Amino acid sequence: MDTVLNLIGMIYDSVADASRWPSFLEAFVYAIRGRRATLSLRDSKHPEFAMVSWFGWSDDDVRVYVERYA
Repeated sequence: MDTVLNLIGMIYDSVADASRWPSFLEAFVYAIRGRRATLSLRDSKHPEFAMVSWFGWSDDDVRVYVERYA
């Protein structure tokens, strides 16, 4: 439960200061025992998503994703 509360606190901190999103993603990935994560946000007035932060992705993986799928 402490992990969940800490993650929730990190979300609120990141909303107030966008430079904290990478720290949240790192903590989230470790909490779920994952390998990587991507945070994307969407403005309700625009149909496209904005990639805000990446964690655990190599530069080549990001490039391939952007070139082929985004």
